[in-house]
Amino acid sequence: MTTIVIDEKSKMGKLVMTIIKETNCGKIIQDKKRDRKECDFPHTPNAKTIEALNEAKEGKTKKYESTKDLFKALDSI
Repeated sequence: MTTIVIDEKSKMGKLVMTIIKETNCGKIIQDKKRDRKECDFPHTPNAKTIEALNEAKEGKTKKYESTKDLFKALDSI
């Protein structure tokens, strides 16, 4: 058995998937749990995530002495 990772969002990937399905020359097993990074797909964070990462790099984050203090702060929100 051979495993092939196909980017189903690309034009060629859709074509390959269609060929496999219509010719019954292979079996498609989709693994929803597989991490995209594990498959070497490029990952670009959205704008909100990039903003949060930049704030963390600049030290604009809250620090807590313990998890107990963190949860206390979260409960007060």
